[in-house]
Amino acid sequence: ERRKREREMSAVLLLLASLLFQLVAAEVVSCPDQQSYCNCSSTASVCEFILRIEYRHTFTSYKLFGSNNQQSFDGEGYFLNRSGYIPTVQQDGDCNFDDPRTRPFTGSDFTRRGCSVPMTVDGVNYRAIIAINGQIPGPTLVVTSGQTVHIRVVNSLVSQSVSIHWHGLFQKDTPWMDGVGFVSHPPIDPGSSFDYIFTAGQSGTYWYHSHVGSERADGLFGGLVLRDPDTFFEQVVRPQILPEDSSSILVDSPELHTITVIDWMREHPNDMFVKMNDSLFFFPDAPVSTVPDRSNTPHEESDLIDGTGTSAVPYWSGLINGRGRFDSNTLAPLSVFSVESNRYYRFRLVGSNAMLAFNFSIDGHTLRAIASDGSYYQPRDVEYIVIHSGERYDFILNTTNPNRGQTNFWIRAETLVDTSPRQSVLAVLSYTNGNDLDWRNGYSNIPDARPTCTSASPCRVLNCPFQQYPAGSALTCISLMNLSSLFPPPTNKLPKFPPSSSCPDCIHFLNFGFDGPRDDSFINGKSLQLPNTAYATNCAQYTSSKSIINTCDRCTVNTTSGCRCIHVIPIANAATFDPNSDEHESIIMIFSSLNSPDTHPIHLHGHNFQILYTGYGTYDSNGKVTSPSTDLVCDTVGNNICVTPRWANGTPPAGLMARVSNGRVIGSAISKDTVMVPGYGYVVIALQADNPGYWFLHCHIEFHQALGMAAIVQEYDPLQHKAPPPNINNHGSFQWSVEEFKQFQDDGSTCADSIASTGGAPTTGGISLSQTKFGVMIGVIVLLFIVVVVMAIVSCAYFVYRRKVTTRHERFR
Repeated sequence: ERRKREREMSAVLLLLASLLFQLVAAEVVSCPDQQSYCNCSSTASVCEFILRIEYRHTFTSYKLFGSNNQQSFDGEGYFLNRSGYIPTVQQDGDCNFDDPRTRPFTGSDFTRRGCSVPMTVDGVNYRAIIAINGQIPGPTLVVTSGQTVHIRVVNSLVSQSVSIHWHGLFQKDTPWMDGVGFVSHPPIDPGSSFDYIFTAGQSGTYWYHSHVGSERADGLFGGLVLRDPDTFFEQVVRPQILPEDSSSILVDSPELHTITVIDWMREHPNDMFVKMNDSLFFFPDAPVSTVPDRSNTPHEESDLIDGTGTSAVPYWSGLINGRGRFDSNTLAPLSVFSVESNRYYRFRLVGSNAMLAFNFSIDGHTLRAIASDGSYYQPRDVEYIVIHSGERYDFILNTTNPNRGQTNFWIRAETLVDTSPRQSVLAVLSYTNGNDLDWRNGYSNIPDARPTCTSASPCRVLNCPFQQYPAGSALTCISLMNLSSLFPPPTNKLPKFPPSSSCPDCIHFLNFGFDGPRDDSFINGKSLQLPNTAYATNCAQYTSSKSIINTCDRCTVNTTSGCRCIHVIPIANAATFDPNSDEHESIIMIFSSLNSPDTHPIHLHGHNFQILYTGYGTYDSNGKVTSPSTDLVCDTVGNNICVTPRWANGTPPAGLMARVSNGRVIGSAISKDTVMVPGYGYVVIALQADNPGYWFLHCHIEFHQALGMAAIVQEYDPLQHKAPPPNINNHGSFQWSVEEFKQFQDDGSTCADSIASTGGAPTTGGISLSQTKFGVMIGVIVLLFIVVVVMAIVSCAYFVYRRKVTTRHERFR
């Protein structure tokens, strides 16, 4: 009996020690060169990562050194043939081997010598890229909702600044961690580093990417997954997404089944941007970096199936998880995703597209779409999912009945450009772990198993950028308005429609398009010029001098051109933000594309929003859009520059009002953070202003944004914004600890508090780092004191217990 109780007490002590350890545990996650994922344990309270950004070259192997093999030097060039990787120059180096032409030569031959595997991208594209931890895309970061995330981004580029945006994360109370250069914080200079620290307060599929220039199109992006807590997913989500089969195995391995897709540029994106900005033609049949002549054919803008425009840049190739094929070239390794039979798998699809949308499918399988942009909706079985730039879709794949006994299937992402055959990107779904696949024979053993679509049984396409496919196509569109949220918000969290009449800046009509004689990139005739200092990190400057905030107030759109200015859109500016309130000001935004028939995926930072309504233009009998929606009109200036869009009859259309109930948006409307605006159409979104700060709003097509199709949303008066951490504006590296971050967050200073504490003098924070470190020291002392007290109490209790047991034992004797 005594020994049993002693064991029980020892177990209690071990449990207390374990709980205390978990309370302060932080995991430094290993992210070595070219590892495709970095997974943080769900038991850690803090997840720490290092992302190193550097130039690398395709078809090149580098000698690796340093901690986690995260640095490189001495590149050796390779090319591909049927034997494998072949050195371009015959020499004996660290990553150049004695004549490998006599045998197959694979990636493991490089790793055994401490060298990186050459990135072959599309099999032919030989140029410099921007890599994250030695690869494109960067590693998928996997954390669990509720953890504190600390990511040190090291800029090892020679001459380019960078910033990293955590796409889809709200960054509540941390707007200066949103990662938009010159808006959230100053860009990270070459040779410097920046510590992003935030709380993973959401769950779902997200991603990260550069928000400086056109670096994303050069490879600077990667996946980011915030896992649901296990109990929530198993007990709440799973029964609703797989109600017919609650006992089968559901595999959710984001480190293995996250898919990124991008259209790849044959030239450096900066070259492409300059050509687009200067209205120069692209000549796909001319060699790169040579002057085209009249024997070369200029590229006409790529049109979608419905005739709307989508890209002035010609399609070259595409990549799935960094691999693809150019044109008909079959000699290139593709990405392989492994599954087993008789399972359900959760896949996560990330639209890292630079310019074009893709129609995604997996031969021989139906996709059960369950979530988009981090929000669950009632499951829909479809054959295709259209993925636009910035969007994410989660789907369940059933591997119970592989088609016709096949073991390998094509994963396809086809552009919606009106060409035949379709421009496509390929990867492989393998039931054999890829053991029977060989890229050197072009994967010739994989048959075509596309879904059979007929007029009697048309294939279902989720998220079309147009109202419907042309008649006879055997494809039917499922609009996002046809989806229903799996977890509708409570009534007080549903935005009001219309917003309060006492809030003059709570409804905004915003037209995105290429207007005027030069087809400039505008929102309401204004093209964004970024500020020269970050708004979110300069409390005093942008509250004491309001004219600095929105320079568009001093610009008038004239008859020949729009305005190039700092375009700031205020929302709820006159309201007072109460962080303890259950309801906040309702905001309605109408995104349109009226003057030019171009599609635009629009992303709003700092929020998700409910999709209230989508309106389309007028279509002819062939399914081609011919004119803008009649629901809206736009007052134009000069050469067709749209400056003031509004409802055509002064009131919203009946279809929109059907999605309003008791003065609020219907609860079933799904939530997203990125939405496609159809050419000549519009989308109405609704949200509550619950996140004070400066938030970027922009078209997510890389060059559209870079050309100025963006604005800065100012949510509430800047005095109500969270004060930024000290020293964040200093040139050079910005580094701080999780303890300093938490102490700073506990202080909770607003810009008003920060200015008041300095008598109105310019400042960038509520408390200094010295104060923070002092607070951290006090916190550590208090924590140690608590530990000592707890251990003393436990020890005393154990001592008393032992005395009682001993006394009883002696009496028994």
